[in-house]
Amino acid sequence: MNATTVSFPASPNAALYALLASADLVTIDGGPYVQNWDIATETGDPENQVVLFHWENEGLIFTTILTEGGIAAGRLKDECFVCDDFEGEPTIIRFFKVREIKSQSLQGDAPFPVIVHARRLIEKIDRAASLRSGQPAGEIKAEDWNELIAIAGDLRSALGGA
Repeated sequence: MNATTVSFPASPNAALYALLASADLVTIDGGPYVQNWDIATETGDPENQVVLFHWENEGLIFTTILTEGGIAAGRLKDECFVCDDFEGEPTIIRFFKVREIKSQSLQGDAPFPVIVHARRLIEKIDRAASLRSGQPAGEIKAEDWNELIAIAGDLRSALGGA
């Protein structure tokens, strides 16, 4: 997920609504991703329930409800919106954008899972090489280790700089 910048008014209520309008997913208090929420019309009553988040987890249905007053007393903190829910419990909402995953231009006819596996191997080799500064790992002989690093470089080039 890429970061998205959202401009919004100074009002905490307007800020939350702008963030929700831009978000594809949210998390509530670090829980699972939530993609369902409803927003009601504000009436000016601090007890008016205006945002309802709802999700299912392990067969159970969960909700978090925010009131106008709870949102109005809220604030942005560390890329999250923090406010009290309708029961007065502190609630932390984090916002996410989802983007489509597109395969990079690939050379050859290798099936996609093979390419994914090759990229993972390259990452492992790179990590091992940086940790061991070229020293052999496990049962790999020093001369084989250097060849393995060279093969990873060739594979990286063939995959378009993986």
